[in-house]
Amino acid sequence: QFAKDLELFSQKVEVKEAYIEHTHLVIHIDKNAVVDAMNCLKEIEYDMLMELSAIDYIAQRLSFL
Repeated sequence: QFAKDLELFSQKVEVKEAYIEHTHLVIHIDKNAVVDAMNCLKEIEYDMLMELSAIDYIAQRLSFL
């Protein structure tokens, strides 16, 4: 099932990386594609988002000082 979903998803959103982890499909996308990704997942009938995460490199920018 994941192969078909990933194929449909990849037609609308650029996928940087994708893999299966603990029976879940994990997809890495660009931060600017989040809204498009959510709309695409809704179109292919996903109805629950398990996790959404992001990384902020504050220490590298020294913006916490």
